[in-house]
Amino acid sequence: MIAALYAADDLMQLSGRALIGAELGAHLGITHIDGSAPLSLRYTLGGPPELHRSLY
Repeated sequence: MIAALYAADDLMQLSGRALIGAELGAHLGITHIDGSAPLSLRYTLGGPPELHRSLY
């Protein structure tokens, strides 16, 4: 995932934010060896909330 993140065109837009691994993997198109992708537990675990677009 680190190599894909480093090579991402929008790397600087992701900088300085709290990222959830499952969501970042989906954004970068990364899957497990079997092709599955983990689900984000953002709301199950209570946060962090997504920032409003005006705060980016």
